[in-house]
Amino acid sequence: MREAEFEGQTKKKLGNKKVRGIVEELVTDALLNYFERHPQNLQKLLQKATAARAAAAAAKAARDFARAKQQSSSLHLTLLPGTERKNRYLKMHLVASFMELGKRPGVS
Repeated sequence: MREAEFEGQTKKKLGNKKVRGIVEELVTDALLNYFERHPQNLQKLLQKATAARAAAAAAKAARDFARAKQQSSSLHLTLLPGTERKNRYLKMHLVASFMELGKRPGVS
């Protein structure tokens, strides 16, 4: 293979289209022959691929759920200062009410 050239830093992808076509054809033929002689290995490979796909989908669903949960909790935090202001107002109102009655809060 004199004309083989590889792309990228890891040199995993064949860059020459002619050579890539030859390699793809050879690998495809070899895999077809192998799986025709060993159908049980093809079945195992398909089961593993299906399980990996299901695991990837479950991981994506978990990530999406975690992101949604994080966004909803951050939304709650943005509403918190208003709640704190409301609580301060209620405390001030209670103190004023107690003062009108002649009592100090926290003292019987």
